[in-house]
Amino acid sequence: MYPNYSPRPGGGASLGAFTPSDPFTSHFYKSYRAEEKVLPASFYEKFCMSVPKWAEIPLPFLRKQFSSVLREALLVCSPGQVFTVSFYCFLLAMMVAVFVLTSLPYTPILLGVAVVFPLIVLVGFYVYPFLKIKMDRMAVVGEAPLAILYLVISLRVSPSLEKAVSYASKNVPEPIGREFKFLMWDVELKTKNSMQEAMFAYSARVKKWAPGYSDALYLVTNSVNEPTNKSRLAVLEKAMSQALDNTKGIMENFARGLGLPVAVTNALAILLPVLGLVMAPLASVFMQQAGALPAMLAIVYDFFLPIVLGLIVLVILAGRPATFSDIDIRGDPDLPAEGHYRVKGVGDIPLNLVCLGIFLALSFITILVAINTGGVVFSPNPLKAVGAPMGYNALNTIPLIAAVGISCGIYLYANNVQKLKARDRIQEIEREFAASLFQLGNILEQGKPLEEAFEIAARGMKGTHSAEFFTRTVHNIRTMGMPIRKAIFDPEYGAMRTFSSSLMKNVLGVIIESADSGPIVAAQTTLSISSYVQNIQKVQEKIADNLADSITAMKFQSAVLVPLISAVIVGLTQMVTNILLAMSRNVSDLMSSSTNVGLYSVFSSSLFNIGNVMQGSYLQMVVGYYTLVLLTTLGFFTAGLAYGVHDRIAIQMNVGQSLALGIIIYSVIVFFIVTVFGGLATSLVSQTV
Repeated sequence: MYPNYSPRPGGGASLGAFTPSDPFTSHFYKSYRAEEKVLPASFYEKFCMSVPKWAEIPLPFLRKQFSSVLREALLVCSPGQVFTVSFYCFLLAMMVAVFVLTSLPYTPILLGVAVVFPLIVLVGFYVYPFLKIKMDRMAVVGEAPLAILYLVISLRVSPSLEKAVSYASKNVPEPIGREFKFLMWDVELKTKNSMQEAMFAYSARVKKWAPGYSDALYLVTNSVNEPTNKSRLAVLEKAMSQALDNTKGIMENFARGLGLPVAVTNALAILLPVLGLVMAPLASVFMQQAGALPAMLAIVYDFFLPIVLGLIVLVILAGRPATFSDIDIRGDPDLPAEGHYRVKGVGDIPLNLVCLGIFLALSFITILVAINTGGVVFSPNPLKAVGAPMGYNALNTIPLIAAVGISCGIYLYANNVQKLKARDRIQEIEREFAASLFQLGNILEQGKPLEEAFEIAARGMKGTHSAEFFTRTVHNIRTMGMPIRKAIFDPEYGAMRTFSSSLMKNVLGVIIESADSGPIVAAQTTLSISSYVQNIQKVQEKIADNLADSITAMKFQSAVLVPLISAVIVGLTQMVTNILLAMSRNVSDLMSSSTNVGLYSVFSSSLFNIGNVMQGSYLQMVVGYYTLVLLTTLGFFTAGLAYGVHDRIAIQMNVGQSLALGIIIYSVIVFFIVTVFGGLATSLVSQTV
């Protein structure tokens, strides 16, 4: 299993400090932690580790069991810290729930929210490690072909299992990269007698939830025992095929099972909120305790429902295998600094200042109205002036919602769009590179040396990125007198300087190493690697095809359906509010007439209280904020389906695009409905009453 540990920061000590008497701390993990500099990275870990020792709540009967869960989740915190934080947050949530219940008029829905909220907090802290385990397992399934690829590449050159695991541990991202480092520590500290024993144990551990990856590991491990080179290469080919088929099968099952989760998401995000919000204005008139409705709407729609929806989305995405793509663009010289957007001829523009200016410019109207009215524009119910109810419409507060959505959307989109373009360029280069490897292998089979093969390949692939790379390499060899390794990898002049692809770097390193054994060996290695890479790319394309329908539907919802429905809700409720207020004013004017006593008695009765109707400016704030949260959640969901939950660049850019575009559509439709249909409905009521 995993090494036993329980890191704990002691008073004033560094995060790497341990409690000597802790039975769940081992010398193995101390050494590993010091070597790999493992520190708490997530907010969850840091929050749990902030609990002092004296405040911990001991739960010895659960400690050992939950310790294994934290080990598998690779979380740097102890079971006691997790239990303590969960309990204290539960108490805090209980206090908030009691405060809300005592501050607002009682309603069954409000009671249900107050009871469920503390339970969600408690369960959330406890369930997170299990959710992370599931996400890490899916990351392992997604990265399995890449991990097996690096193991196979190394073993093709040298049948040393220790060297292959070391090579893969340096190139495969977490969590598999860390798992391979664990295996190396197992062997180094004699926890396992050999790397074969460690690999067999690892293969057995992942057998239940990743059988294909487990079988591939078993084949890779046994390949070093094959009597001939031919049989060894055949086993490695089988291992690569096994890993690819396993990932493809799991992704196909995930895609087939998306129907019900997407339907549940649609129901919670769109259908149920629509039914509730459409009836809100009329409910506020007929409810005996209508004073609680505005606050209840804000709590349910802007707090409780987003939490539930977010948890559902996370659970769905936790079952998606990660996309096996290891592209690091941090060293790309053509990219701007974090939080900046690069414009040719101008330089890097700070996005925070630009977005702040956009926010202030768009929200100016709402800020001005709020100042002039003392904040009354944000109050739930309309003002009563000269005996007749009056209210602010949705157009008074919509600039504030638009300012938040557009400014945040532009920042997220602009901060990541150039990064994503750079990464897409590298992915395109890698696709070309797989084809160029096949051509390079055919040239090497003719007995050509590697340097000459590069030159011939450059001429044959003219106009491609691969030709540009080969040409630069040949130029460095001929004009600068560099050996081929330096011509490719030199940090200042090497051809790889502008090609930030770890896959290309590793493959080329192996090809250069195999060329020392002659061009025929290099040709066989190159052709085999070309086949591996092309098979991985085919599986990636198959995965994209399986998810295409669900991704298209979610994009349509986040880009069009959600802002459209939210805007129609605001526009319709504003129309209903205008009609009710107009009827109230007309009835008030006619109340002195004896023929209208019955009508006035209805409007002035406790059953039908126009003074309780929610004004459009407040309802728009509730719906607008919910729209912001919903666009963010659906943007995250869509990008998570397309790229995986670990792809921060694609997720942030997609969320930014959804926010900016969705809020613009929402604002325009609200403006159109309120100005055109709202005034028309009011005038018709005035003429008929």
